Amino acid sequence: MDSIDRILEIRKCINIIEFYDIDLSKIYNPDSKIESDQISYELQGDFMFLTRSVWRRWNRFYESDTEDILYLFKDVRNKFGTHPYHHPLDGRIADIVQKAIKERIKVPPEFMDDYYYFDFKPWNDPKLKSISIEELKILSSKEIHPEFRIN
Repeated sequence: MDSIDRILEIRKCINIIEFYDIDLSKIYNPDSKIESDQISYELQGDFMFLTRSVWRRWNRFYESDTEDILYLFKDVRNKFGTHPYHHPLDGRIADIVQKAIKERIKVPPEFMDDYYYFDFKPWNDPKLKSISIEELKILSSKEIHPEFRIN
């Protein structure tokens, strides 16, 4: 799949969840017999794969599209709400912001407060793949203060 195709695929997935009113903040069971739950679970995994792919290629292919990518990732991140997958998405946004600043690439001001001084931890590592909720819980339970842990 071409790099630009991955961005288009993210937008397509956003359109699907908006059209069908899918709530990505829920934790769906991959073994569910309910078709809509299966589709929602697969879309969550698709977003993790696609955002990781775009993030990995950002420096080589997307520098001129930094602003668009940041807004796209923020939209995906907001759709995940409090779902544990929002942690790696925050890490990917922060990594792009910090690298863009070093490269003197324009970054929208609203990303500066949350992401310029972002504190990277194992659970928000931008390199995380589409890992399971259980794996995220283990990562978060090792270092996160109890009231901020993923339950």
